[in-house]
Amino acid sequence: MDRQTDTGSNRSQTFLRVKDASSISFKGPGGFPIGAARLRSGCGVGMSDPHLTEDAFMINVQMADYEGEIFLNGHKLAFRRQPSGHSAFFDYRKTWQANLRSAFACVNFHVDRRAFGIALMDERPIEVGNLDGIPGEPMEDRQLHRLAHAIWPIFDNPNEPNRLFLEHLGWALCSHVAQRYGIKERNSRHSRSGLAVWQERRARELIEASLDGDVSVEALAEECGLSLAHFARSFKKSVGMPPHQWLLSRRVAKAKDMLRNESLSVSHIAIGCGFADQSHMSRVFRKFTGMPPKAWRQLYIGDTKNDEMPTIHELHPPEL
Repeated sequence: MDRQTDTGSNRSQTFLRVKDASSISFKGPGGFPIGAARLRSGCGVGMSDPHLTEDAFMINVQMADYEGEIFLNGHKLAFRRQPSGHSAFFDYRKTWQANLRSAFACVNFHVDRRAFGIALMDERPIEVGNLDGIPGEPMEDRQLHRLAHAIWPIFDNPNEPNRLFLEHLGWALCSHVAQRYGIKERNSRHSRSGLAVWQERRARELIEASLDGDVSVEALAEECGLSLAHFARSFKKSVGMPPHQWLLSRRVAKAKDMLRNESLSVSHIAIGCGFADQSHMSRVFRKFTGMPPKAWRQLYIGDTKNDEMPTIHELHPPEL
């Protein structure tokens, strides 16, 4: 672990003009250095200085509620507030500034873009071109929050932590971000391939078996022997929609079968099909079929011919 020298990069976060700041650097995937900075202030510090332009990202994790403004390429974003525990991504290839208007406490990770691709070991060679997310938009990510918590006390005793621990944390950070948010370059080797026949069959079987419960994309990817990011992309290419939409579409299909039984209440069907409640089922059902469950029951009960004909919504499932 090294104290920061910020020559040619933004790793120490000095451009944010925060007096109570500590920063460290350690090796990440591929040997690329990862910077981590703990920034705290009891009040706003105003507009940040210009940052260096580089092929890297800042991953910001707020540890307390924060209010401010963000400017991207000179234009003010809609951002107003970032709750404690929420994260945001900032691309150093673009020009952005922050007006830090309130007190704050955060951890900022500086990661070279190339480290994300190396973290996806099962997809060599690969290049993560960008991170999926609205610039500066807060999002709740418990894994990033846990990583920020893990590194927070290290800034008080920067010479004590085990180097292997920090490098493990760096791999965990890059692997999580790359798998969940990484956007692969179009010319990457796997960009056009879908699932193998056995992988698609296994994924469909697991989803069908879990319609009344919960199955994670991580579990599906593990069963197929792929990383989360590779599986999600390949599934969509093979099936025509992301895994979570396919799961919802199958739940709707099961709900339609159960709706034919007039003795079953809609609330009972909702729970039996894995929806959180009747309201959740109604929202999803309407998006796929164009009508709420009760209206579908009234219109299609006993009419198998109409039921077998997909609606426009079913031919082109909505983005949920």
